[in-house]
Amino acid sequence: MMQLETWLNTNDLVVNTEETCIISFHTYQKPTPTKPHIQIKNHTINYKSGMKFLGLNITDTLAWHAHIYSLSSNLSKSYFMMKSLKPVISEKSIWNIYFAYFESKLRFGIMFWGVDSKSITLFRLQKKVIRLIAEAPKCTSCRPIFKRFKIFTLTSLYIYETLCFMKKQYHNLKHRFEIHEHNTRSKNDLYQQYCNISNYQKSVLNMGTKLFNKLPSQIKHLDNYNKFKKKLKNFLLVNSFYTIAEFFSL
Repeated sequence: MMQLETWLNTNDLVVNTEETCIISFHTYQKPTPTKPHIQIKNHTINYKSGMKFLGLNITDTLAWHAHIYSLSSNLSKSYFMMKSLKPVISEKSIWNIYFAYFESKLRFGIMFWGVDSKSITLFRLQKKVIRLIAEAPKCTSCRPIFKRFKIFTLTSLYIYETLCFMKKQYHNLKHRFEIHEHNTRSKNDLYQQYCNISNYQKSVLNMGTKLFNKLPSQIKHLDNYNKFKKKLKNFLLVNSFYTIAEFFSL
């Protein structure tokens, strides 16, 4: 901590000790993690089990239930706003509001929490909004509506954001041909490291590797990033995936 204080002073940075907190990350199997006593300028920094950081609600177990609950509340407000405006504005305007006030919030940080089982509550809310805009009855299947209006489902949005990130990092990641010299068809695929920890299995790196390797060859082997995005977008809009399992079953 002395080195940290020296670095802060050297760079003319001031820490607001009243607002600063610490999170000690741990798994569910280790409910009592080590929490060393930390002071900055003789002020004790308190530990918290969760906090909001850069728009994401982060917890000490890296679970996303708190963030999804908070996002659900926020998106519900957007839904009621659209419900109020629907009778007095055009269909084009209501779709613009959907992208600006609903999908933009849904998209933010989805790479991290999109695979969480609790995200099903957000998908139900998304379908509720889609039915509202399309003026469809309550029990109507939304898949044809997603396809007709070219709207990403929650799952497709998660896949899209994750795979765009993986494509950007493609040359910085380890590939199968670096692990073995066998001349197989999948030698250019990304290498997936085995791990039985749930948090890692749901991580951006692990899920992104699995999703990328499962992509059709004509998409994942595209060198141009913009062409990759366009082909991937069309592929996801045509299929309108409701679950990750649907994507892997192709």
